[in-house]
Amino acid sequence: VRVFTLPRPFSRETGSLQSEVSGNQTRTATVVMRNIGPIPGRSASITESMVLAVLFAGLAQTPAPKSLANFTYRSVDAILKGIPLPDPMTKSPTKGVFVTIESNGKVLGCRGTLEPSESTLELEIQKSARAASIFDPRYHGVHIGKTPFAVTLTIVDHVEPIGSINNLLPQEGLILRSNIGVGIVLPWEGKDPNTRLDWAYSKAKTPRNQTVQLERLFAQRYRYPELK
Repeated sequence: VRVFTLPRPFSRETGSLQSEVSGNQTRTATVVMRNIGPIPGRSASITESMVLAVLFAGLAQTPAPKSLANFTYRSVDAILKGIPLPDPMTKSPTKGVFVTIESNGKVLGCRGTLEPSESTLELEIQKSARAASIFDPRYHGVHIGKTPFAVTLTIVDHVEPIGSINNLLPQEGLILRSNIGVGIVLPWEGKDPNTRLDWAYSKAKTPRNQTVQLERLFAQRYRYPELK
């Protein structure tokens, strides 16, 4: 028995499972195959193998971005109302996340981490949702009553070192590290690289004369409710 990891898309000509993925953004599938010789009428890429099972990492499907953003919103709403948190319907591979709460165009709370500490993405979201709602020291807790609010979920993909901010794009975040602290400016927080660098220094509580390391942050951001 041999085990292969097949990149997406996984075409029907080579034994497509696209219809079973239901539109979710599954990037790879692990396929267990056994050599049985040529299969008439099949393309060369699978003529010597027979699919016995398809095993996706973690659970079989990755939740759609809209469902994760909605889950984040419902978690924040439950925390603000003091009711039990919604039960996760999925258990996705964990990642660092940030949760931002806004109302009437004003940020009320934003907390998260670059590295996860919970076993699933859903639990990580709820941890950051609670922190943004209650423990952001800049805003002293969220109190909105019946005022409508929105959440933005930022899911960390990866970071890479950079020597300068010259080519930093608005859709990329900025991380500044020093011996004093760490400043994180999320994607789409500001557009001008120099302004964003000023914010990063301020968040890190680091003077300009200190030695720092800069990193580019790649992440996905989803909002609920979506802007109309």
